[in-house]
Amino acid sequence: MMIEALLTLTVAWTDLFDDIAAMAAHGNVPAGAVVFVDEGEVVLAEGFGNADATTPFRVGSITKTVMALAALEASIDPDQVIVLPSVENPFPSPVRLLHLLEHSAGLGELTREEFRHNEPVELPTALSRPRDILSPPGFIRSYSNVNPGFTAHAIEVAEAKPYADVVAARVFEPLGINPSFEPTDDLPGGFRADGATSIPYWHMTFKSMGALNMNARDFARLLATLANDGRLGDVRVFRPDSIQTLFWRRSSSIETGYGAGTRAWVRDGRLLVGHGGDADGYRSQFGVLPAARRGFFISINVDNAMVLNMMRTRIEQALIADVAVESPPPRRDDDLDQYVGRYYPARVRFGTERWRRGELDWFDVIERRGELVVRGNRTTRLIPLGEGRFRRRDDPVVTAIARNRRDVMFLTGPFGDIARLGDDCATEPPWPDGFLPGCLWR
Repeated sequence: MMIEALLTLTVAWTDLFDDIAAMAAHGNVPAGAVVFVDEGEVVLAEGFGNADATTPFRVGSITKTVMALAALEASIDPDQVIVLPSVENPFPSPVRLLHLLEHSAGLGELTREEFRHNEPVELPTALSRPRDILSPPGFIRSYSNVNPGFTAHAIEVAEAKPYADVVAARVFEPLGINPSFEPTDDLPGGFRADGATSIPYWHMTFKSMGALNMNARDFARLLATLANDGRLGDVRVFRPDSIQTLFWRRSSSIETGYGAGTRAWVRDGRLLVGHGGDADGYRSQFGVLPAARRGFFISINVDNAMVLNMMRTRIEQALIADVAVESPPPRRDDDLDQYVGRYYPARVRFGTERWRRGELDWFDVIERRGELVVRGNRTTRLIPLGEGRFRRRDDPVVTAIARNRRDVMFLTGPFGDIARLGDDCATEPPWPDGFLPGCLWR
């Protein structure tokens, strides 16, 4: 089915597009693309500024969504154990494909040198750097650009083909689209926040982490399929279980945060699922509102997070305007005193050495008026839902959980992953080498 056949421009959607184009002009955005989907069908797919619907944009970390979808559609079970080259796993639990997709494999982030790297590199070379697993696989989600590198490796091992060929066969060809992981002559180029100073093309350590180029017309087909449970119109493109795993996290009862190639968040009491991305001056975001089979995609070629967030807010408010809010009722039978105490971050994405020395800020957790209050650099109030599950006041789903692992209490939520160390870990920082991992992962 061609995009032209799906295109039905209504007054509401065209007005929204005009608002986005006006924001772009006011924010010195040279070029951009936007897609809207309603009831599983494309209602608008256009470029603005110096772009049209066929102008490609680097979608950054949205590439991870496509990589996850390819892995789920390939011949790999999500629970399959994955062998990671050059990685030492000190924990008894193995790394599985789902852990890589949900950022719970325990891997740390790219090094500063890798982020600054700007020469093309082959996948085996990028994977050859020794890496550590910092937390038990499957227990804590910590975003890392290393995960999609090993996802690409797992795809190549399973399919005996280059991962780019597998992505094309499993995702692009069924959708009838032709994106690229490589630089193309028609990319409009990325710019700094002023919209005039160009940024050189970034050859990433792992292309699978964020190198994909897509235009509005192609992304419209992907977005419509994601919003319609894997169907494009009446044609089944992706398996329902692939979409289910992609959207709804399996390794945790938390219904927000990172999942298998997507991230879920709440906008004014409504749940959206999608992913964002940035790369050498390009910033992008897509989201799906499952309750209404609606979705959006926005991409700009300027490194201006404030402008993109203004556009995104405007779009999301339009998507959710007529969708009812339903939140689970509180439960008062949970003993909140068991969670009270002083907590320290259980994982960090950056600054690992400072984290190990105990130099990061602590969190104080108290009980107040039947709610759990988490005080860190900001205060989060949690409504109990029973069995260690919580939500914030306006959240329609579980957004925080408490877990006790070998006498260490862990809280996971909008504040990250934090741990209340046991009595035998009462040494004041600075801590000696090996103290923190030992006290956390006994």
